[in-house]
Amino acid sequence: MTQPSTELNAHAGVTATAPLDTPAGGRVAVYTVVVAALLCVLPLLGYMVPRALSFFPGVIGLAGFLGAWFVYRQRPPLHRASLMIVAAIVALALASALWAIRPDEAAERALKTALVLFPGVLLLSVLKQHGASFMPLFVRYFPLVTILAFALALLDLQSYGALFSFFRGREIDDGFNESNLNRGVIVLTLCLFPAYLAVIRSADIWRGKARTAVLALLAALTLGVFLRTDSQSAHLIFAVCVFGLVVFPVTKSRAWTGLWLVLGVLTLGAPWLAQYMFQTLPEWIGGKGWFEQSYALNRLEIWDFVARYIEKNPLCGFGIEAARYIEDFDSALRYHDESVILHPHNFALQLWLEFGALGALGAVILFGLILRSLRDLARINPENARLGLVVFLSALCPAATAYGLWQGWQLGAFFMLAGFCLVLFPQKRSGDGA
Repeated sequence: MTQPSTELNAHAGVTATAPLDTPAGGRVAVYTVVVAALLCVLPLLGYMVPRALSFFPGVIGLAGFLGAWFVYRQRPPLHRASLMIVAAIVALALASALWAIRPDEAAERALKTALVLFPGVLLLSVLKQHGASFMPLFVRYFPLVTILAFALALLDLQSYGALFSFFRGREIDDGFNESNLNRGVIVLTLCLFPAYLAVIRSADIWRGKARTAVLALLAALTLGVFLRTDSQSAHLIFAVCVFGLVVFPVTKSRAWTGLWLVLGVLTLGAPWLAQYMFQTLPEWIGGKGWFEQSYALNRLEIWDFVARYIEKNPLCGFGIEAARYIEDFDSALRYHDESVILHPHNFALQLWLEFGALGALGAVILFGLILRSLRDLARINPENARLGLVVFLSALCPAATAYGLWQGWQLGAFFMLAGFCLVLFPQKRSGDGA
């Protein structure tokens, strides 16, 4: 039996199938470099062309899955947890065509969603099996690419979207709407804490002055972007991540149960909470700068008329992407000047509107499974559990306040973040919940 590569075994914590000076070992090395490079480029791609996240994580997953099969002569085991979750989501989306406002459109949308979700499962399958081999390259270069992406974002914000306009063939002028950059800034903010932890966890690679310089540069660019961007979702993601990293007691079992109960109550009670908020909050937040910039009053009105529409069919809703086809929302037109919307800007209300109580209960069950898995992981490795919590909470933020749940780039971002976790977990353990 051939001896495993010393380098791969020492740095990655896995056993290769052949030394690197053999043809098989060479294939392993090339495969490792290619997949790690594709993972590292995601922050840059996610900022420059956020919608590419609709397919690029899936492309990495498909290429990595087939590549691993060829290189290691063995198919990577499918990531069963994500496969079951994705299958349940797609099944519910397809079933909703039976009661949807536009059945054909609902079925088509369900199939398009499946095309994003199932390749994402392949990505997690590859990273679950071989993520440790990508870790040395990932922790070395991922923070640098993230820093570059933040620098480009700050340049864009300071130059009226010069890069954004250039790559889209637009004229550069001072009338540029900076909200065009918000989606990319959100992607970068989602990548921020994985990049930070990649530096913190790799003392053998980032140490001394180099480590200090990288962290300082990352912090300075983040501060610069946050001071200039009008994306309140990015600010919210940062605040939630700080809570997960600094405040949340990951070693306390009751804390995980409490967090699940809070998320469950907010999700199940969303239609009625939204109506109450619209009646009480405008007088408190109206005219306040941060809330004005975040379109808070606009969101409150949308949530209110969506919540009241949900009451027409609270059991099973109106089918996936129903909001696009509803033309009779009962809007007061106080802060939102239309009675039609593309999506509710809140994942809980969207699930209620599209799938009724079935969707809301499904989300609560999913949250419970994720948090239970992280709780169990915390007993073995609290640092990994904290990283998983930060990723989970940060992914919920834009889905809860800004974008439609089924937007392809956002689904791709979910898999991207989960993939980062699998790479950054120091080693695989049975039952680690990853």
